[in-house]
Amino acid sequence: LLSWTDNAGNESTLIFNVLIGDFEKPTYSIKQSTMYVECPNKLSEADLLNNVTFSDNYDTSISKTIVTNNYKQNTNCGTYSVTIRGTDTSANYTEATFNVCVRDTIAPTITGINSSTRLNKSVTITLADTYSNIVSFKLNGTLIEVNAKTKEITLGADNLVQGTNKITELKDSLGNVASDLSFIYDTIAPVITPNVSGGGSIKSGDYITSEQVKAQFTATDEV
Repeated sequence: LLSWTDNAGNESTLIFNVLIGDFEKPTYSIKQSTMYVECPNKLSEADLLNNVTFSDNYDTSISKTIVTNNYKQNTNCGTYSVTIRGTDTSANYTEATFNVCVRDTIAPTITGINSSTRLNKSVTITLADTYSNIVSFKLNGTLIEVNAKTKEITLGADNLVQGTNKITELKDSLGNVASDLSFIYDTIAPVITPNVSGGGSIKSGDYITSEQVKAQFTATDEV
């Protein structure tokens, strides 16, 4: 109620209402502008909601909802946007947007051989990657294109050398590189050479040991 009075004592009054309300939007802070998740793991909706903290000038608790979720727990590598809305009890709201990056840090694998392999015949190996294509690798320094998620390759006389062979720079399209792998390829039999010329003799009833026999020969191998 307001009242105005003039010098003659005349009075006028006015009654009006005062509306008390909350018209200010909540504010927010984002913990990570980009959240990272490694394949094949997934972030839950709770993980996404917890990435944003809302505060308000009046309310102590703010309701949070996901209004845009391009991520949708996808395990395909890429970057996806997520928008979280924070709403106070007076229906004022604000929205925060961040990214989810699904990434692959797993290098390609080789099955069929390992670092202790010693081959004396051809073998088929399998190159495989979990989430992306294998680009290429080098066999004894020679670049071999792959451009496939899995590939079988036969190793043998056509592409191996006697002795130590190396597979290096096995990498996928996301830049993950496998550790170098060395193995042995050996198809040449040992050569046995006698250490003495001529024969020998033993007396009837005497015995010669296997160690005595072996001592008369030397075996060598190319590899």
